[in-house]
Amino acid sequence: MKLLEQCALLFAVCLGSIAIAESLPFNFPVSIISMAILFILLCTKIIKEHQIADIGDYLLKNMAFLFIPAGVGIMEYFELLKSQALILLLICLFTTLLTFFSTVLTVQGVQKLIRRGN
Repeated sequence: MKLLEQCALLFAVCLGSIAIAESLPFNFPVSIISMAILFILLCTKIIKEHQIADIGDYLLKNMAFLFIPAGVGIMEYFELLKSQALILLLICLFTTLLTFFSTVLTVQGVQKLIRRGN
């Protein structure tokens, strides 16, 4: 019963996020709104961590199953992906390097700010 109550709490946050997303004059991902609302509720202690800890652990343990439908859906476009494999590989390589170097620059910038503060 404890898991059902915690799941209902998460579903309530998701339903609220859907209502917010539908009222916006532009498209915005419901999942991002849900995470922001849950973050705010946790920071303000309206929802305590122990109130969603069990369902969070359960979902993390079973996360792989949540990606199966997406993986199967991608396989419907296998021929298209196969024909564009080199471009996709180059995009992945470029974005990985971009992420790596932007992380390096961010860490170096934060370290400089910390040194100035001391």
